[in-house]
Amino acid sequence: MNVTFEIRHLKNEADWKQLGAFLSGASQLGAFLGGASDVVSCVIRHLMLSNVVSYLVENPYIDRDYSSDYRFFYAQTFRTYDRHCKRVHFFAEDVGAIFALPNWNERVKALQATSLRSYFGFCVIRPLPNASIGRSVLKMRGPEGKDLESVITCRADVRANLLGAELDVCGAAFMQQDSRVGACAQIAIWMGARHMHQRYRQLAFCSGHHKACRTDNVRRVHVIARGIGFLDVRAHDPRRQRNGLPAALLQGQT
Repeated sequence: MNVTFEIRHLKNEADWKQLGAFLSGASQLGAFLGGASDVVSCVIRHLMLSNVVSYLVENPYIDRDYSSDYRFFYAQTFRTYDRHCKRVHFFAEDVGAIFALPNWNERVKALQATSLRSYFGFCVIRPLPNASIGRSVLKMRGPEGKDLESVITCRADVRANLLGAELDVCGAAFMQQDSRVGACAQIAIWMGARHMHQRYRQLAFCSGHHKACRTDNVRRVHVIARGIGFLDVRAHDPRRQRNGLPAALLQGQT
């Protein structure tokens, strides 16, 4: 699979509007509804406050969470959906100069140096007209003001691999709810489980593999969420039963 990389800059209002359209999937539905979704608007506002000046588009990108949804739902519909996503990386400096370097090793080394200096995280863009924001992690900012000190406790270090460089960002993973394959509670569970996985190395799970809580010994059961989203239980954990907890095993990606 050939992956392309494109660098774009954020210098004026038109550039920010272009980014908003891109994060929205540039869908006709978004334009019909009158603009970007609330999720996209919040992402744009956060990036503005963080003084982000450039971003890099990685296309195509294989995301395990979307691949899970695609396998269990979108591949079985009567509409053709793209299998691949895009991933957007944000920086508080112009990374165009990095890719102007003549030597590839120098580019990777310079890109690696942005990890602690200016890297502000990433957003996965799913090819869905109503829920484009997939697995995303942005550098966190607390409330600011005179005589105000803020500490964000729900955070974890997340690593993104880009062109051979390992970029780290401290934040909380989130994604936009896709009502066709899950409910809002499932996104909340996914976010909590992903935080526990990133910070404490506990098991995580993909968004399309919500493990229903069971107290019996059923090895596999299919559940329908919101009428059309197929979710499954892969296994149960006897240790949780002995402790009086639901027998659910959460598994997924890193």
